[in-house]
Amino acid sequence: MGLDSTFEKLAGILDDIADHEFDNFKWHLKREIWNGIDPIKTSKLERAERLDIVDLMVQKYQVAGAVTVTRIIMEKIKRNDLVKKLSEPSPEAPVEGQ
Repeated sequence: MGLDSTFEKLAGILDDIADHEFDNFKWHLKREIWNGIDPIKTSKLERAERLDIVDLMVQKYQVAGAVTVTRIIMEKIKRNDLVKKLSEPSPEAPVEGQ
């Protein structure tokens, strides 16, 4: 998955959740310690919109970490449908064996 498509996929995932789920996502995000990295500071998350959250996660956890953290939190907020969507290869991704 290319860098741009990963950003778009993360942004799309956050666009797919309702406002109350987004608030819940941010609540988990300010508590999530991943790979020994401290959570994103509450002050950065308070007024952040969806695209800001993608940028903050990538700055904090790098791209692969942002995907993993998104997956973990989506499972916590019971949005396994979006976990599956996040795991699907992008349309431009090569298919193995071809």
